[in-house]
Amino acid sequence: MQLSREGLVDIVPNRGAQVAAPDVQEARDVFFLRATVEVRIAEQLSGNLDHSGAAALRDIIQRERTAIAEGRLADVIRLSGLFHQKLAELNGSSVLQNILRDLISRSSLITAVYRDSGYFNCGPDEHAAIVDALMRGDKEEALHLVTAHIEHLRADLNLSTEQQPSRNLRDIFEL
Repeated sequence: MQLSREGLVDIVPNRGAQVAAPDVQEARDVFFLRATVEVRIAEQLSGNLDHSGAAALRDIIQRERTAIAEGRLADVIRLSGLFHQKLAELNGSSVLQNILRDLISRSSLITAVYRDSGYFNCGPDEHAAIVDALMRGDKEEALHLVTAHIEHLRADLNLSTEQQPSRNLRDIFEL
């Protein structure tokens, strides 16, 4: 039921559960909303990120780099989402945390469905630049970096045609 609430599976009466098939418009909407929510988080966090929070984010970035180097796609996707969720947690707004958690789940599924290749790199360098801007209190730069980062994620998707989830989603999400 949890996966259904997160939009990752559809419950079909008398047939059970199946992986959700987000359409192109849903994909565009999810990334638009992610950009909006994440800009708000960065706006509030800019200049307010402490050293402990920055260290936690940098630890996630390092683990993300290791997963990329080792070709562990499921871990790369999970750690990328964890980075964004940690930003929301450090922001302190439970409303933004809950909204972003749902959007990250949906965008992870969308990424798995609409990416042209199996290679996924959410951009640990982009993540590090965001952390640096937040620590400096450079709100304008942080907002620019967050916006560009989410646009980069969206631009890496093939949203020209509808796609169906492949069977390897179980492996990607380690369900």
